[in-house]
Amino acid sequence: MIELAVHVTSDWKMSNTIIYILVFTGFVITCVAVMAYRHLNRHDNKPTDDVAGSINDIVISTPVSPARNRVLSAFDPQRHHKLYAQISSPDPKEWQLIGSVSDDQIVTTDGKTRDVDDVVALLLVYDNGEILDHFGNWTPLPLGVHNMSYAEKKMIDVLDLQRLAAGNRNIQVTYSKSPTRPNDSNYYSTSLKNISAQRVRVLRFGGYVRDKKQWKLHNASNTFYSGEQFQSWYGMGHKNWIESGDVVIDPQNYGGRPVIWAYFCESEDGDQFVAGAELP
Repeated sequence: MIELAVHVTSDWKMSNTIIYILVFTGFVITCVAVMAYRHLNRHDNKPTDDVAGSINDIVISTPVSPARNRVLSAFDPQRHHKLYAQISSPDPKEWQLIGSVSDDQIVTTDGKTRDVDDVVALLLVYDNGEILDHFGNWTPLPLGVHNMSYAEKKMIDVLDLQRLAAGNRNIQVTYSKSPTRPNDSNYYSTSLKNISAQRVRVLRFGGYVRDKKQWKLHNASNTFYSGEQFQSWYGMGHKNWIESGDVVIDPQNYGGRPVIWAYFCESEDGDQFVAGAELP
């Protein structure tokens, strides 16, 4: 009787062990299947705005992309922009220069027409070669295209508000919503109107942020933006001077509040002044 009980107990323990193993194995298999499904689903719905993504990621993503549409809508040949595109075929890694854009098509400078949905990457570039905006995997860069240059050491400059008030008699600075990013308050359109009787040119400029009772220069480049950058960003092309009564605009200026954008200028007769305004 005792021997029989031992065998029964042993068989019962073995059966339970087998059941536990089977249950645990089933649980593991289920978890692995769920994780695999989630991974594949996440990959299929990866947003096209992911700059770090590969070309393959972009091709299989949803064809409608706010970033792509934003870059296309910002392209303005009259502002001397250059637009480069990578097309899904035949070689998605080759940049092609775009001459014109419509709602659903782009036309390359050599006359080839392609559907907008075939675009897997875009680079919108100022005429000085600096990148204005991008969509998709934008490296390696086309020849002559580059990011903004940066100073190794941050420049310290405090804005003279009295001098600013005097200079505003020559240049009027105003702000409005950015036409390409109207729902993003960190992007805005900045306009300069020459309200003086003489031609005026901008020598350098920058954004000043409040530091206690002072306004200090706080540019992404760690130094002033140059007169050449002003000409490119404000769509002036090769023109140096803002004629009396003329308005120049940067429709995609950016930066948080509070900030004063200040422009160090020179009039045609050689007088130098600074004009600017606080972003409301």
